[in-house]
Amino acid sequence: MVKGKIFGLLVLLLASCIPYRKLDDGIKKIPRNKDFFTKKIRSKYDVHPPSGVDLNAFYYMDYCILPNGTKEQLYGEIVVSGYIFYMNGAVNRFGVDKDIESLDSLNLDPNYTGYRGVIYEEDGKEKLAMFVQITGYGEYGLMKHLGYPKAQGDSLVGSYGGKIAVYKKHILKPHQIFQADW
Repeated sequence: MVKGKIFGLLVLLLASCIPYRKLDDGIKKIPRNKDFFTKKIRSKYDVHPPSGVDLNAFYYMDYCILPNGTKEQLYGEIVVSGYIFYMNGAVNRFGVDKDIESLDSLNLDPNYTGYRGVIYEEDGKEKLAMFVQITGYGEYGLMKHLGYPKAQGDSLVGSYGGKIAVYKKHILKPHQIFQADW
């Protein structure tokens, strides 16, 4: 009985493993199969960029609003998240040093770093699917989310640990514009 449960768990773990390769930063991982997002999402759903988002911009977390409405600067944060959206519905989520001197110096090449994902529509709602770390043991997989930061004026607004996160817009320089091939 115990052997059967262990065998079943082992089969489940091996079946859920997705072959990956590391990006040039040596940390982030992407699916080895270039058609991964096509097979899992693009062939099943309408994939498109989110409405109202500037496709020539990088959005990075600027501050949070607490449940009581108070604005909170990100003093304790060392790395904040940022997003770039692409014309083909792809999205790349980056971690950036919040105290960086110049955003113009960031390497935003999706072959260097970032978590890859796509925006898709299911049951009339826009959703986000991202290839991210899903366990504490470094295993990666596809995570489907209902929520992601939405365009609101020149910013993105979304939830972050019970708070409202506001993402500031930064127009990309020509050397920071790349194509998404996923």
